[in-house]
Amino acid sequence: MALCSTLTVVSGVQPRQAQGAAHADSGGALAGAVVEAFVAIHRDVRHRRLRATVAEMRERATRELEVIERLTVRIRGERGPGRRRLVARRAAAVDRYRLAHFRVGNLLAAAEVEHAVPPAPAGCADPAPFPQAVHTVAPSSSGGDVTGAFVDQRGCKLAWRGINAFAIWNDPPRVALDGDDYEEMRRHGFTGVRLVAPWRWFEPERGRFVNLEMLDTAIARAKAAGLYVVLDPLHDTPPDWTAGSDHVSRVLDGSQAWLKLLAQRYRDEPAVVAYDLVNEPDTRDRNRMLDMYSTIIGWLREVDPDRIAVVENPWGSMSMAPGFADERHLTHRRNVVYSYHDYYAGNRDRATISAGFDAHGLPLPGATVDGSTGYPELGDAADHAAQLGAHMEFARRADVPLWIGEFGISFEATNAREWIADKLALFRRTGVGYTWWYYSCGEKFAVRDAACAWKPAAADLGRP
Repeated sequence: MALCSTLTVVSGVQPRQAQGAAHADSGGALAGAVVEAFVAIHRDVRHRRLRATVAEMRERATRELEVIERLTVRIRGERGPGRRRLVARRAAAVDRYRLAHFRVGNLLAAAEVEHAVPPAPAGCADPAPFPQAVHTVAPSSSGGDVTGAFVDQRGCKLAWRGINAFAIWNDPPRVALDGDDYEEMRRHGFTGVRLVAPWRWFEPERGRFVNLEMLDTAIARAKAAGLYVVLDPLHDTPPDWTAGSDHVSRVLDGSQAWLKLLAQRYRDEPAVVAYDLVNEPDTRDRNRMLDMYSTIIGWLREVDPDRIAVVENPWGSMSMAPGFADERHLTHRRNVVYSYHDYYAGNRDRATISAGFDAHGLPLPGATVDGSTGYPELGDAADHAAQLGAHMEFARRADVPLWIGEFGISFEATNAREWIADKLALFRRTGVGYTWWYYSCGEKFAVRDAACAWKPAAADLGRP
């Protein structure tokens, strides 16, 4: 339906009359109602198309399954070349079945982002005191809403528009970012900062901790600027002194003292709202990773029972779909947030919808995190929605809210500004908090240029 025709149906008047009526209405109520109704119609059309395509894909999968079953029966009675041909035909049918089934999952994931978000409680438009203690709201307590990652004592969600920044710099001597840096983040609209704190910088030998005063200074300066803090204390590879054969075992071997020290040190600091416990766990075993998180959240709870703990997925970007991840391995759910890192560039094919994973749940090639991949297929919004929806699905299964701890693209990449605009539109529409990678000067992902002036393409990142 054309836009003009839609406006006529919704408003009951011709477009020119509707325009005049909207101007006559001092509050713009009619114009707002027309836009709201148009959006609702557009959403309904999109849902009908998705439902139709899902039904078609399911029928196709059912037909292929019947073919597979018939061929399986025939193969049992065949020998020689005839058997080989039947086996090849069955393999092709299995591939077609898997593709149809995979597309159904992607379509449902794209529809997932349309889940209704309940209205904010009365009074949430009023300025909130800063800082204050926050908690999470589980999807099961909010009609399936997964956006309750940081909720204040009034029941109001913190509008998290965040940016990543290293808590300290240089090697050696290390220094904290200036207070002016945090003030600049706040002036550009950011409400929170994810402070990156590579573990090896703070515990170079087992039990010997350094640079703690610098970390105190970084948190104090962020707080003074009016920014909430999520601490990322196990960023990068573990220190060389840790024992174990892989990332998970080394974290479990050595991180307990460091995490408990932080929990004790900032237990009474409300500006520190959460610990993003292990950055991008380097494993494909999702259940073993969730077991790891359950153990280290237990350590945190021994010292600070109520602080929010953030869990990620492997590499920050793997699928957590059933069959890959069993949410029952995450034994702590209260004040726990699920996070992923969004560097998905889209699948560059408007004829299909992809959530960004292959059949093994691994990220597809060509993510923006490589610093060169751009966004040649403009308007690939369905793919971005499908990926967000896939992560929302795990958050609902685990009954924990969702938050995006990193997203970004090189400002030098093709259509970087358009990619940013599409991602922000999706995050804002769904109410998911997001965190740009990162605050620095001169680098591809940095929001400031080589002269430390704010890049024009970064101007929208902190805007409501």
